[in-house]
Amino acid sequence: MVWGGIMGNRKTDLVVAQGNINAQRYVADVINAHALSFIHQHGPGVTLMQDNARPHVARVPLNSCSKTMSTSYHGPRFPIEHIWDQLGRKARANHQIDNVRDLTRALHHE
Repeated sequence: MVWGGIMGNRKTDLVVAQGNINAQRYVADVINAHALSFIHQHGPGVTLMQDNARPHVARVPLNSCSKTMSTSYHGPRFPIEHIWDQLGRKARANHQIDNVRDLTRALHHE
């Protein structure tokens, strides 16, 4: 799982989580570790927009997010998906990717 946030010309750190990610891990490794500080730094009025992936819409992150930030959920045609697609295409075109370490390095480079 790869997660990143953008707002205008600002961006969060890129988070690459190895293995499966569940709701608890999403809250700990993404929301608490990266999203909250970014939102607080650039708020008020910043909304965390997510797709409807299971870890995003499970009860644990919904409860956690509703207490600390505004959230919005979008389907698979959400514009950020085009950015992820472009990033993935560039990474595959310009780098040899054989494992998660290679993928992480390629994504950071691109």
